[in-house]
Amino acid sequence: MKIKKLQIGILLFAISLIFGVTVFSEQQPPDPLEYREMPFVVLHYDVYLDLNRYTSRQVEGVCTITVARNRTIEGDKFIFHLERLNINSITSNGIDLDFEANGQAGSRLFHYTVGYPDEVSDTVDFVIEYSGVMTAENAGTMSWGGVHYEEAVLYALGVGFRAPYVSTTRHWMPCFDHPQNKATYRGTFKVPDNFKVASNGYLAEVRDTDEGAKEFVWEHNYPAATYLLTFAAGPYVLIENNDYKVPIQIFSLPIDSTDSEFAYSEVTAMNDCYESLFGDYPFEKIGYTNVRKGAMEHQTMVSMPRSIIVRLSVNKDSNNEIAAHELSHMWFGNLVTPLDFRHAWMNESFATYCESLWLRCRNGQQAYLLNQKGKADEYLKLISKEEGVFPLYDFPRDLPSSNYPMTIYEKGAVILGMLDWQLEQEGLKFEELITQYLQIFAYGNAQTNDVFRVIEYETDMNWDWFADQWIYRGGWPIFDIITFSDMPTIVSDEIEIRQVQEGELFINVPLEITYYLNDGSKLSEVVNISDPVTKHRILPENPSLVDSIKINEGNIVAGIYELRDFKSYVSVNEGNHVNIPEIYQEGNYLCINYQSAGGEVRIIIIDVLGNTILSRSNYNKSGMNSERIILENLNSGIYFLNITIKNETYTHKISIVN
Repeated sequence: MKIKKLQIGILLFAISLIFGVTVFSEQQPPDPLEYREMPFVVLHYDVYLDLNRYTSRQVEGVCTITVARNRTIEGDKFIFHLERLNINSITSNGIDLDFEANGQAGSRLFHYTVGYPDEVSDTVDFVIEYSGVMTAENAGTMSWGGVHYEEAVLYALGVGFRAPYVSTTRHWMPCFDHPQNKATYRGTFKVPDNFKVASNGYLAEVRDTDEGAKEFVWEHNYPAATYLLTFAAGPYVLIENNDYKVPIQIFSLPIDSTDSEFAYSEVTAMNDCYESLFGDYPFEKIGYTNVRKGAMEHQTMVSMPRSIIVRLSVNKDSNNEIAAHELSHMWFGNLVTPLDFRHAWMNESFATYCESLWLRCRNGQQAYLLNQKGKADEYLKLISKEEGVFPLYDFPRDLPSSNYPMTIYEKGAVILGMLDWQLEQEGLKFEELITQYLQIFAYGNAQTNDVFRVIEYETDMNWDWFADQWIYRGGWPIFDIITFSDMPTIVSDEIEIRQVQEGELFINVPLEITYYLNDGSKLSEVVNISDPVTKHRILPENPSLVDSIKINEGNIVAGIYELRDFKSYVSVNEGNHVNIPEIYQEGNYLCINYQSAGGEVRIIIIDVLGNTILSRSNYNKSGMNSERIILENLNSGIYFLNITIKNETYTHKISIVN
C-alpha cells in the first residue's frame, strides 16, 4: 500500500535524525526557531516536586533525565535548560558531575551543559537536584508562560508569548526544552493534604506522607514535547466521566463545580466529531483543569481560564469553542508536534480551523461557513492592521507580533478552509488526507512541507503553489471589479476582475460572487482567479435578472482576499462624450475622477430607499478633476451615485465597505 511506503521512508528519515551517524564538527546549542541535530535524545523525564510552600512558588525538586547517546563528538556533553532556579547537584550512577551555564539567563540560547560519567554507556540517567522560586516569563502585563500562583492554585503554562525561548517548562523542571525531542514522563508532586494535583497522563498513585501531606504520581507513557507538560495543584474537586470510551477528568475549584459540569457538557460530542474526522483520540485521557490564565493545550490536561467557564455557564452557552479548540490540539500539536517553533502555525491554524469543523458537526454547514467568514473578516479588517502582514511560517515575533500572533490562528484557519475547498474540487477529502498525515507522523515531529508531501503523494498532484502563496508568503490578493453596461446599474452580462496587489500574482483564488436577483433571491458561484485580468460572464442565461452583486460573502467558501474597488462604467449617451468618471473607494474616502470642460458639477448620493444621503455642487476647472467624499458616516451597503456634468448625468450603483 502506497501509504506504507511513504511511512517507511519517513520513519527511516526520523531514525537517522535521532540515531544517525552524522559527524558533528561541534556541538551547537538548540535554537527554538531552528531544528539542530543533537548527539543525544531524551527518552524519559522523572520529576519529583515538593510544593508545600506553594504560596511563594518555592520548590525543591529532583529530576532524573534518561538520555540515549549518539557518540559522534569527542568530548560531547548533554544540554538542558533550567530558568531562574538553583542547581544543587548533578549525579549519574552516584558520580558527581560538573556542569556549566552557557549564555545569559533569560536569553534565547541560554542552556546548561554537563559531561557524561563515562565514554561507554549508551544510556545515561542524569539526576538533577534543584530548588528556588519558580517564575514566569518576563513580559510585563503579558506574563504568561511559566509558573503562577493565583486564586489558590499553583500551575504551569508551557509556552510564553514574549519569552525568546518560547517553551517555558524550564521554569519548573530541568529538561531539553525544545519541541524536536519528545519523551515519556512521570511526575510526583508533594502537596498539602487538602490539595489535588492535575498533570499529564494517568494518575498512577496517591500516597500519604509522614508530614501529613500527599504525593500524587502521574505517568504519561506517550512521548510529549516538554512545552506540553504541566501541573496544577490546588483545593480542586474532580469531575469524572468514566463511562465514555475515553476517561474524562475535569479539575475544578469547588465554587465552580456546577459551572464546570455545564461548560464541559459537550466535550464527548467534540471528541466524537474529531474522531470521525481524524481517527481515534490518541492518549490515555481527556483532561481539563481550571486556572486563572489559559487556554493551553498541555497533552491530556488542558489549562482553561476559570472566567470562561463561569461566563459560559452564566450565559447558558454549552458550545465551549475554546475547549473544542484545545481538544483538537491533541491531534494537531500533541500527536504530531512541530519540529521547531517556526512551524507553530501547524498547531494553531489547524486547531482554529477545527473550531469551524466542530460547528459544522454541531450545527451544520451554514454554521461552518459563517464561522469561516467571521475569521476572514477579523483577519483582514482587524488583525492584519494590528499585527502587520507576514507569512504563517517563520513569522516575526517582535511587537506588535508575538510567539503566537493571531495571524496564525484566524488567517491560518481560513487558509485551511480554502485548501479543504480546493481539494474537494479535485474530488478529494481534506479529512482523509490529513488523517494520513497524522498517522504517518504519529507521536513524532513534522514540519510544514511534510503536510504537503503527504497531500502530493496521495493525490499525485503538485501543491507547491498553495504552500508558496498562502503559507510561506504574506499578503493576499486585491481585486478591482469592473462592469460595462447600457443601464445605470452595476449589472452587465460580463465583469472584468483585475488583480491589483503589489508583488506576485496569486493563482487558483476561489473568488466567490453572489448575485442578488430582482425577485429577492440570491445565487452564489466561485470563479477561479489566476490571471492579472479575468473576464467572467454573469448568469449567461439571463443577466437582466441581477439587481446587485456582492463579493466574498462566504456562502460557498470564505477567502482571504480584498475587494478594493467595484467600478461601473455606464454608456449613457455614449456618442456625446468620451470621458466616463472613475469611481473607487480608498480607505474612508470615495474617490471620483472625471473630465470636465469647466463649470458646475453636482454630486448626489441616494440610498436604496430613495433617501438623499449627500448633495453638493462645485465649480471646477477645465480638465481632469478629483472629488473625495468622506464615508465614515455611511453604513456599508449599496448606494446610487449621480454626477451631473454640463447637463449630462452619469448614474452609478456603488458598494460601500466600511
